[in-house]
Amino acid sequence: MAKANRSIFNFDVKLGFKLKFALICVMISIITANLVGAFVYFIFISKVMKEITPVGMSATYDIDALMIQMLVWILMAQIFAVVLSAFIVMIVANHIAGPLFRIERVMGCIENGDLTNYVKLRPRDELNELAAALNDMTAGLREKVVGIGSSVDKLEETLVSSVSGDSKTKLLKEVEAVRASLSEFILDSSAKEEVTSKEDTEDAEDSESSDDKPSEDEKTE
Repeated sequence: MAKANRSIFNFDVKLGFKLKFALICVMISIITANLVGAFVYFIFISKVMKEITPVGMSATYDIDALMIQMLVWILMAQIFAVVLSAFIVMIVANHIAGPLFRIERVMGCIENGDLTNYVKLRPRDELNELAAALNDMTAGLREKVVGIGSSVDKLEETLVSSVSGDSKTKLLKEVEAVRASLSEFILDSSAKEEVTSKEDTEDAEDSESSDDKPSEDEKTE
């Protein structure tokens, strides 16, 4: 299995999931920051209004300037909170999206009959329990396939030694059909390499045959 990308921000892995997760969390942080900012601002306003005394326009101007300054500080604090939350959310999303990507890839291999792959996660990654359960399932399925193969071999030996006639031929055909189904599973890396090599050879042969095939212009000539 190819080595996974260990960078903090891997935008090639589950980008859609990361963006949705980040958008939801950032929106929650924006709403929370606005509510907290509004609460602090109105508490400040109510406190200032209680302490106002009629001392002229200069005092009013100072209060207005102080209110504007406080709004600026609240806005800056909100922007900082949103940026910080977005950074933290992307880190958390990466620790979720990476394992999801590797789990999906291993499940795709299992779907194709390849039982040689296991999910390998870092200790700090999320979904470690799910990955462990999937690895246990793969190992259990592999053991069952091996056990069925052994049982098929024993059954074939018994049929060859104790059964005769047309029933023997029919049963042996059924055994071969079961063995053919089991052969679709890849149980070790060497068999996996053989299958890959065979597929590459077939692709190369197909490519050569298509190159050797005369074009329509050549046929016309």
